[in-house]
Amino acid sequence: MYSGYPVGMSGVQFKIREKGIGGMIGADELDAVREVLENAESLANQWGGVYTRKFEEEFARYCGVKHAVALSSCMAALTLSTDILRLNKGDEVICTPQTFIATVIEAVKRGVVIKFADIDPDTLNVNPNTIEDKITQKTRAIFIVPYGGMPVDMDPVMKIARMHNLKVVEDAAPAVGASYKDRKVGSIADMSCFSFHSLKNMTTLGEGGMLTTNSDEYAEEARRLRSFGIVGKMNDLATKAIGPHRKPEPPLRDHADGAYDFNWATIEEHGTNFRMTEVQAAVGSVQLKKLDHICQMRIRVAREYDEGLASIRGIRISKNDKSFLNVYHQYLCFLDQEKARIDHTKFLQFLMYKKNIQTVLRYFPLHITSYMRYYGHDLGECPVCEKVWFEEQINLPIDPSKTEEEIQYVIASIEEGIKSLKS
Repeated sequence: MYSGYPVGMSGVQFKIREKGIGGMIGADELDAVREVLENAESLANQWGGVYTRKFEEEFARYCGVKHAVALSSCMAALTLSTDILRLNKGDEVICTPQTFIATVIEAVKRGVVIKFADIDPDTLNVNPNTIEDKITQKTRAIFIVPYGGMPVDMDPVMKIARMHNLKVVEDAAPAVGASYKDRKVGSIADMSCFSFHSLKNMTTLGEGGMLTTNSDEYAEEARRLRSFGIVGKMNDLATKAIGPHRKPEPPLRDHADGAYDFNWATIEEHGTNFRMTEVQAAVGSVQLKKLDHICQMRIRVAREYDEGLASIRGIRISKNDKSFLNVYHQYLCFLDQEKARIDHTKFLQFLMYKKNIQTVLRYFPLHITSYMRYYGHDLGECPVCEKVWFEEQINLPIDPSKTEEEIQYVIASIEEGIKSLKS
């Protein structure tokens, strides 16, 4: 039995690893960058330049949603969602614990109380049956995450939200291209937030994001707030002047931003700089055309994993409803402890240090991170999530270029690990 595990990861040369670019980049992206650099009037525009507006229109059309607002990151989209809903101290939101801290950090900063619902043990998505008993008079929204590219079961989530007059914010960072019952992720929730980080299935030069919504009001506010705009109520000035200084006619480009026209009666939200550059947007348009092909390549890798792992006693593969299109930003499987009966940590260490397979576990249960424990959360809140994480969950390297040889090496290593570590 292998037991000599290194204490750290420094110096490990992975045979099978997670690549730093989750999609495919080639000559088309280089041509798009060159075109912008040679032809664009500006590389970043306050209201969105030609390439940014084009990318937004294409992305909205792809998702089948009314509006898409291009942003600097998914975190920017989540921040604007929190702003748009006016979530403030004393409000409550319900969230899945199987996510990255970005999903809730802006809400927490504003003093919002997070209530964690538990997960489905086969998909790691929120279990809709665990949501309703977390709802109180202070609940304002439900935050969901389609784990690893597997859509959340949206119909029951939306039914609960409508019944209790709640909004649904979808952190769709891992799920660009996925669909739920023939509806694209990004077209169902009140607001969906996408990431185009380097690791995702498509990228806009390493960072980038998008907010999608069918609400005209939400889209208008998102566009205003992404570029130093203010949201609130205004009182028009009877005379277009500031004291003796009248508004120039014809107008000048002076950044007065309405100073001659109105006073703010109330200010509800302040914007900042969350703009996407024209170069990023142009690359995004190219990547969007490739997205379905990239996702199909990932699905091919996932199916080969499924086929090879299904026959290994002690491994449980993730359930995949045929009406959901999982785009496999991550590949998920589990130790079946009733059959395997091996130590979860030692098994993962075996794969990493003995077989040199990089396994990046995502995500540590959010409610028991030191950050959320500071706010009063602790072990026991989400027992299903905790059991899966500490005893069962396995994340295997996946990307469009994984070869048959690499996949079979991983499968054989898993089988070897179970046999060698079984007590």
